[in-house]
Amino acid sequence: MRGEGLVKNFAYFFVLAGLIAGVDASDKCRVSVENIVIRGDSIDYRRVADKERHDLEVLLEAGPESFIANHPWTIMSSPQTLLHLFLSAGVEEKVDPFTGSRKHKVYNLLSTAHDLADGKFLVGQEQAAAQLVEAIKAAASGGASGRDMPMLVGVPGSGKSFILEHLRTSMSNATMRVPKHFAYTFEWVDLSKIPSLKNRLPSEFVKAESPRAFADPINDSPFSLLPDSYQEAILAEHRSRVYIELHQDPNPKRQPNPKSAAIRAEIIAHYEAEKGETLSDEEIVSVLSKHIRIKRLILGDSTTLPLIAQQGDEPRDSEIFGRPNAIHAMRAGINDPFAWDYGIIPLANGGVIYFDELLKNHPAFFAKLLNLVSSHRVDIAAGVTVPIDILFLGATNTRELKELEERDPNSPLLSRILPIPMNSLIDPISNMQLLAMETNPLWMRPLGESGADWVEVRGKSVFRLVPSREFGKRPATTHRRFALAYGNPEHSPIEIGPHSLEFMAAIMSLSRMQFNLNDIRLAQQFPMVKDSDIHLVDRISRLKVYFGETQIERARMHNLMALSRLGDEGTFGLDHRVAARMWTAALSLAASSTYHNTLTPELIIQVIRDLVYDDRYRGLKPEDQRHLILLAEEIHQRWIIPKYERDLSEAYMRQMGEEFVSLVYDEMIAEMTALSGDAKATHYLHPSTGAETPINFERLDGVKRAWQELTGRAFDFQEVGTWFTWSVNSSTDDSAIHPEFLAAITQYYVHLQLARENASLSSLLSAATGTGRVKDPDLQMRADGLLNTLSQDFGYNPQSARIAIEAIQRSMALRSQKQPGR
Repeated sequence: MRGEGLVKNFAYFFVLAGLIAGVDASDKCRVSVENIVIRGDSIDYRRVADKERHDLEVLLEAGPESFIANHPWTIMSSPQTLLHLFLSAGVEEKVDPFTGSRKHKVYNLLSTAHDLADGKFLVGQEQAAAQLVEAIKAAASGGASGRDMPMLVGVPGSGKSFILEHLRTSMSNATMRVPKHFAYTFEWVDLSKIPSLKNRLPSEFVKAESPRAFADPINDSPFSLLPDSYQEAILAEHRSRVYIELHQDPNPKRQPNPKSAAIRAEIIAHYEAEKGETLSDEEIVSVLSKHIRIKRLILGDSTTLPLIAQQGDEPRDSEIFGRPNAIHAMRAGINDPFAWDYGIIPLANGGVIYFDELLKNHPAFFAKLLNLVSSHRVDIAAGVTVPIDILFLGATNTRELKELEERDPNSPLLSRILPIPMNSLIDPISNMQLLAMETNPLWMRPLGESGADWVEVRGKSVFRLVPSREFGKRPATTHRRFALAYGNPEHSPIEIGPHSLEFMAAIMSLSRMQFNLNDIRLAQQFPMVKDSDIHLVDRISRLKVYFGETQIERARMHNLMALSRLGDEGTFGLDHRVAARMWTAALSLAASSTYHNTLTPELIIQVIRDLVYDDRYRGLKPEDQRHLILLAEEIHQRWIIPKYERDLSEAYMRQMGEEFVSLVYDEMIAEMTALSGDAKATHYLHPSTGAETPINFERLDGVKRAWQELTGRAFDFQEVGTWFTWSVNSSTDDSAIHPEFLAAITQYYVHLQLARENASLSSLLSAATGTGRVKDPDLQMRADGLLNTLSQDFGYNPQSARIAIEAIQRSMALRSQKQPGR
């Protein structure tokens, strides 16, 4: 048996063993476990829960090891149980990962691949998750602030429906495996002894021989059956326990539903008739105990956490609220509690209801829902009202909310909902996590480690593959860290070439960003936007900022965040569902013999073209589809190919030793520092020796040319200086090197070394791909070494390396044609 936490008392183990063996657990079985997830494939948790029974008197016990002390959900409301689940899983405070200016709460249950969520997590929506929990907290308080319905507002694919599935999974696992999250309801037994019920209940529940137990129809807590004096005493006894967990007093539902209330009344009346006088509260508990068994309840299924879809102009009222039961109505009359069958909403008592596409409902139906949310009572018919304990959660598309605000800004409906924004993700690091989490089965192999094994990417290992962004630290991608494969690595997997995951994430992110500067200026929304601020106006420059390849001042980052917020970034562009289909289509195409089981950025572009030109892509308008192709091609040309070139240059330079390149980097930083202080400087202080050393202007000019060749823009002293200053102040060692400046230095020395050997980068690449006749065995040996390094340290296979080299060769040819005089 495996577990998380410490078992404080082994009694619970024996309870489980007894239940599995078919032994009925009585009220004398005590569970003294604070917070343990009991795991083991040999245990059928649902069967264990289904067999567990207790007598009503267990609710009356006092002390730290009592039934309610171990199972506090018995006296919590539905919003309180959900809040308890979130708080128990842990909460942290983090600064804004981009600006470092504000702290926000991160709830582990939603955002950190928690075990209760089966390793799934809500990617990149930490602030939305925090707002959702705050709304749940307000509802749990029972005050007026919690009467508005929380409504998730976002574009398709932003994670709204994921929250429902996440809550279902977490609630199910918690109520199955974690004792302090166990939920309980009850069933009525021995009802054949109450003659007045024989004409009100079906015969199988009241027959003399082997009657069936009558389960409470909406899973009310057994607490609701106790007399008021006992309820008050129990709440007083356990109030401090709940307050420690929630910082709120317990607020349970204190009235049973009409059917159980009627049975309760008949039982009390029967025993009062036998006694000939009114029963005391103690006697009421005693006689109810003869006919009640407390039983476990597993939450999280489609009944206790249902999704109610858009109803249109003809709502299914009878299915949603309740319908008459013709047989009972004929026997007892339409006003009898048993003459009505409860609908979806009453049956979800104790759980959560998720209303999808909420604003698309007819206004009258919507108003009825909001009144129900406020009153927590379902009026099925005249005289038949069902009190309920439910957390209501809505969802709608951003467009629907905007249309309502524009159509009727004073609509009373707007005052009854609490919008929680959930736009599509702008951060490419988060989009990488999202794609990695949904690529099943995805495997990773650490690079640079001899004999490293493949590891499946599941749960928290997603954060090992792509760590979440932290302020002051350069984001880490898979580059030079892991090789990736889709499918079992031992059975012809699809290898995911370097930069492919980054490329798909970059397309998703940039398609959702605002670059229509003319519209921006006409609206006078963004006075901070200047043509000279390349990181605001240029797509690839902004992409590099988000990937951490370029550092900018905090003030400019604030401007970038303001531009994102005011420009509604994330409300347009490539939505996640379509992006996931593209990614899946690319993986499928990679399995063909043409592509040698290898996914590359080039293959992703091909898939995007095919989906658009074959009219199979319905995510965007035709002009936006064309824009998507152009965007992907621009990212490939201006960002992916330079990455290929850096990889090849660094792989080649490894034969000379990385220490040499690092030393040159430090020397050139010192040279640039001297020149920034005095543009006419001729010497600098050497970083290692401290001696006055002449500035190597020939090397500096060569590195500038290599920079322009790699980046497509002029060398920027200020950019590298900003990075260096940021690196010095950063606590992380992996942030100290500007990647493009290092790549320019590397490429300069690659060209220099090849020139000394009467070779060229073009001839080296031809030798590596086998496309040219190589007469120099030394050149072929270096080409083979290059491919070996690309495989071991960069994650390329022969197919992805060949495609990368061919892309570089095409790019070099284009650059050569554009040179003056050509």
